[in-house]
Amino acid sequence: MTGRTHRALRAASAGSDTGPVRVGELLHCYLAPTENWCYRLLDALSGVQLTVVTANLSGEERFPLRDARFVVGPLARRFALGTTAAEGLLVTVRRALLLAWRPWVIWRCRKLQLLHAHFSFMAWDYLWLARALSLPLVVSFYGFDYEWLPGSDPKWVRRYGTLFREASMFLTEGEFGRSRLIEMGCPPSKVRVLHLGVDPGSIPLFKREKRPGRLRLLQMASFTEKKGYDVTVEAFARALARCPEMTLTLVGRDQDGLRGRIQARIAELGVGGRVEMVDGVPFEELHRFFADFDVFIHPSRYSASRDCEGGAPVVLLDAQATGLPVISTTHCDIPDEVVHGESGLLAPEGDVAALAAFVERFYLMDDAEYQRFSRAARRHVEKEYDLSCSAAQLREIYREVARSSEGADH
Repeated sequence: MTGRTHRALRAASAGSDTGPVRVGELLHCYLAPTENWCYRLLDALSGVQLTVVTANLSGEERFPLRDARFVVGPLARRFALGTTAAEGLLVTVRRALLLAWRPWVIWRCRKLQLLHAHFSFMAWDYLWLARALSLPLVVSFYGFDYEWLPGSDPKWVRRYGTLFREASMFLTEGEFGRSRLIEMGCPPSKVRVLHLGVDPGSIPLFKREKRPGRLRLLQMASFTEKKGYDVTVEAFARALARCPEMTLTLVGRDQDGLRGRIQARIAELGVGGRVEMVDGVPFEELHRFFADFDVFIHPSRYSASRDCEGGAPVVLLDAQATGLPVISTTHCDIPDEVVHGESGLLAPEGDVAALAAFVERFYLMDDAEYQRFSRAARRHVEKEYDLSCSAAQLREIYREVARSSEGADH
């Protein structure tokens, strides 16, 4: 089907502004447990007819998406070509499968009005589909695609230039990401901020009693360098000498052997009796799990390879929605998600001494001051990061992009 033919079909079948917008959501997999934020956003959308295009449908039972269609195919190309003969053969086979898959994908997506790529590499991998169907492309940046990806290979700098020209709109979690894309050459008119949110109405607010001289700390994330688990352990060990009635729970799945290195450092510091490590918590048990802790700690930072949060971890919103204050850093858009001095305390990236001082402050804190932090945390999420507002904004963005494209076709 030619682009001109598809434009005519799309114009003929386009509904009114009040009808559902037909959107293809481009995802590398559907969905990893740590990407529950994406599920929540898509599930909250109304007035949108979703088609999920993905290479791996492994989380459909975990994250059931109502009334969505799924187009599942072979694994997409990743960031580097193979170096051994076997890896080179695998790359060749994968490319052949993708080429054979394309006509079927085009047919299944022929009635869509736009595509939304989650992460920049997905936008590049499916740029051919946007071109083949003359569809506008919306691209969301989330983290490693800001600096790590273009820094890993010069060809991604050129690819970003192409995406900045051809895609219709780019979405970032906050002003940090927006300014970063503009610095990289994206036209400012094409960049919008779309907060990732949570549903406060479905999250219980727990009344925790805080007495001075006791503190239960929690960190929950994937074990990656940018999450700052090592900084957490160092700050905890430093504060423990003055705060003996304190525990730390670390929750997350291992990546690149980091968890083992963290465990070794805990042993070196002699704090193993005060630190518990948990593999993971099912999404449906997430908020109830928070009830047993006093403070959520998450000292995000840039990794050595320039991986970053891009925006801010949504788990910070989940924690605050339950009334759990946060200790974190001024990394990326975290100062928007956590209000320093009100819903939590923020230190410079990698500043162990400052984080340890914040831990000690919460340790010594009485219940009256703690409750002020707890109430402010909940109010902040309700006011600024309500998922229903984010979903409504995304729906309007879809409608705007679809209208602009259909107007251009005429």
